[in-house]
Amino acid sequence: MFTDRQAKNDMSDNNFVIGVDIGGTKTTVALLDRKESIVCELVEPTPKVDFTESQRGSERILKLVVSLIEKIFDITGTALSNVGGIGIGVAGTVDFKSGTVILSPNLPFRNFGLRDAMYQHFKIPIFLDNDANAAAWGEKCFGAGRGISEAICVTIGTGIGGGLIINNKIYRGSIGCAAEIGHMIIDKNGPRCGCGNYGCFEVMAAGPAIAKRAQAAIAKKPNTLVLKMAGGDMDRVNGESLALAAAEGDELALKVLREVGEIVGIAFASLVNIINPELIIVGGGVAETGDLILKFAEDTVRNCAIKPNSEMVKIVKAQLGNRAGLMGAAALIREEIKSRND
Repeated sequence: MFTDRQAKNDMSDNNFVIGVDIGGTKTTVALLDRKESIVCELVEPTPKVDFTESQRGSERILKLVVSLIEKIFDITGTALSNVGGIGIGVAGTVDFKSGTVILSPNLPFRNFGLRDAMYQHFKIPIFLDNDANAAAWGEKCFGAGRGISEAICVTIGTGIGGGLIINNKIYRGSIGCAAEIGHMIIDKNGPRCGCGNYGCFEVMAAGPAIAKRAQAAIAKKPNTLVLKMAGGDMDRVNGESLALAAAEGDELALKVLREVGEIVGIAFASLVNIINPELIIVGGGVAETGDLILKFAEDTVRNCAIKPNSEMVKIVKAQLGNRAGLMGAAALIREEIKSRND
């Protein structure tokens, strides 16, 4: 969605777009050509900031994104005039119509007008959406969701995000804040989430939650292969070390992964009952650590979701990996500008 002055920009003579994916852990910027092939890609850690100073923290992240884009211009020799627009996916609740990041539990954004702030730097069309929506569209166009009209894309990493593909389109809700899957409440007596509520899906099953669950289990039973896989360092225990230990048959690892998988499955079963998707596409760092969490999740969906929904839905891994968000953001801005020019 663009302002009137942004809509005046015509990319008919522009060969490139820029995709941006701002996550809680890292920020990725890439230059893509008309075939959505990545010409240049840069990745930097997302700045760790004081969330009590949201404006300053937001401006630091904005400065990083601007600097990465300018660096890509320098590396590739691409002129701004040859770029049709910038598509941005950001972790958080996004007011799609106003281009504002309303709240991001893992980033400092609080009612921050990111789209307009980016436009002030580059004066070309800027497209802003939730990062999970962008990832869902990337998988729909180029990955596991090709040819599928009804799908749910769930990213499980530092946080948990979701995107809904309904009738071959992203479903955004009334102002663009739909599909906050990570903030479904799984257990109202659970731990407090970054959004302020208790027992959200995200705080129960995202990467940090898995690490905490494993660390608590190890504290009671330290003689486990999980700790060895983490180099003996409790702070390095995570989904990857759990998956490695589970592959060797470690009982503690299997127990923790089963517990997390069941939580994921309970959330998925609710989504299956409500949306009746053909496909649930799962991406993010946690999904990439192994198949066990998804196996336990699928077992729970088969047992808990109603029939025939539970029988027809398929749960698959995302195919685009960490590039789904920026490729989806790039595809979305091409689509938006094309619709403006038709």
